[in-house]
Amino acid sequence: MSEMGAEFRKILGFMPQQQGLYPNFTLERFLYYMAALKGMKKSEAKENIKCLLKLVNLTDSTSKRLGGFSGVMKQRALIAQAMLGNPTGND
Repeated sequence: MSEMGAEFRKILGFMPQQQGLYPNFTLERFLYYMAALKGMKKSEAKENIKCLLKLVNLTDSTSKRLGGFSGVMKQRALIAQAMLGNPTGND
């Protein structure tokens, strides 16, 4: 992996229109997986995920499988993953 590519993934926030989620993943596993793809440390991801779950009102759904989510819940999960690592650069 090129260093430029790794840096780019850290600042990228992407939410696809088509919901290509892993139906057998829990919400928590999905968010940690996406954080790892962005190169986030687990400790950094843990705090970020906690805040984002509050923001998208999914704190009670962390252990639920994505395949059982409603369309709106899937959209909120995708919004949370797009915001992992603060892609706007604003703190």
